[in-house]
Amino acid sequence: MPDDCQNTISTPELPDFKSAITPYLKTRFIRVRNRIDHGTHDEHVDAILPSGIPELQRTIDLDFEKIVPMPEPIQRTRKEEFCEFSPSGIALREENRVLIGFEDWYDWSWEHWGTKWNSYYGSFTKNDTAYRFSTAWSPPFPVLRKLAELLNSPVQLEYFDYDVEGRALFLPDGEMEHSKKKY
Repeated sequence: MPDDCQNTISTPELPDFKSAITPYLKTRFIRVRNRIDHGTHDEHVDAILPSGIPELQRTIDLDFEKIVPMPEPIQRTRKEEFCEFSPSGIALREENRVLIGFEDWYDWSWEHWGTKWNSYYGSFTKNDTAYRFSTAWSPPFPVLRKLAELLNSPVQLEYFDYDVEGRALFLPDGEMEHSKKKY
């Protein structure tokens, strides 16, 4: 598992932050039992789940695809049947490099999202004025820059990434103010 980068975003200038970013969210369900060690017995799972609740955890994730969509030919390199060393895989990677400038999802994601995967483990704060989510290894600066443009409002980010704590402000015109400190 990669080092998770913990991100918290808000848009202080928008009166209803939750409604403003709802079009850019997606809901997923994660099986709780899959997240429990194999040595853990079912009664332990039953003890942590309230009666009548299914063994699923709901997460509301910021969907980078809705903000900075990944091109379909690049998406094809994420599929299970894709093999980068097969003749068709080599051809697809070369075609992508020529047409898009990136061979596969990994390089494209780093450049256009600032991280290798979409967000995960998202949730709103109690008062719905901020949204927390995780990313792999680093904050999604390019995504948040685009989100500020789409919302036509500044987006504030506070993040913690292993040994770096930072703040950034993304303005609708594409500008970004950034400060960080390393521990």
